[in-house]
Amino acid sequence: CVSALNTPVARSSGQVFLRVLNDALFSGSGGADLLLPQADLGALLPDAAMAWLAQHGAALRLATRVRAIAPAANAWSVDDEPFDQVVLASAPWDAARLVRASGVAAPAWCDATEALRFEAIATVYLRGASPLAAPMLALRSDAHAPAQFAFDRAQLGGPDGLLALVVSANEAPRDVLEEQVLAQAAHQLGQRHLEVLQTVVEKRATFACTPALVRPGVRVAPGLLACGDYIDGPYPATLEGAVLSGLATAKALGA
Repeated sequence: CVSALNTPVARSSGQVFLRVLNDALFSGSGGADLLLPQADLGALLPDAAMAWLAQHGAALRLATRVRAIAPAANAWSVDDEPFDQVVLASAPWDAARLVRASGVAAPAWCDATEALRFEAIATVYLRGASPLAAPMLALRSDAHAPAQFAFDRAQLGGPDGLLALVVSANEAPRDVLEEQVLAQAAHQLGQRHLEVLQTVVEKRATFACTPALVRPGVRVAPGLLACGDYIDGPYPATLEGAVLSGLATAKALGA
């Protein structure tokens, strides 16, 4: 539950968790396939998407910050450049900021987006490890052993001897987290005398998937849509949820 929703059990949505279990276990062949990429997610998804778009004549503007959007007749202006329609495929706080500043009447959408709360995900990288039995292992997680999964980076295209232990819904200070993860690796994996190479904490990794959560919809205003794993849908903040949102937005663009 913690890994799926990235929310502590005590405040997570049982309804969403049941939906995840139902779709994973009872949706037919492939519903629970575990795919472990040997390339980083950047190369696997966004880089490949950008290459496809460029091949099909799309204009890509990297490292270009959108500062303002505004309605303009039957179209939209993005930093004073006209577009027929706009899709906000950004972090929710950036999307809400742009919509608020645009002057468009979408208070309910902005309120729902700004009301979202967020959970952290931490990844502790440990070096000096011997190979694991598999590229990815599930761990027994509790208050004193916080990591849910361990990844052997050497088996996934990374350097030898490097483990990545992932902690969903992390709330511990960095020093406490590292000490607990080292002890967990020793106790559950038999990996002793490891050294912490780096700890990465994404403080706003996902929205908190709490009961009765009101999530914003795909349609913000005429000609203005939003896309992301935080948009109203059946899943928590996951890649699957993001893909469903993208498909729904693409369909809405042509409606």
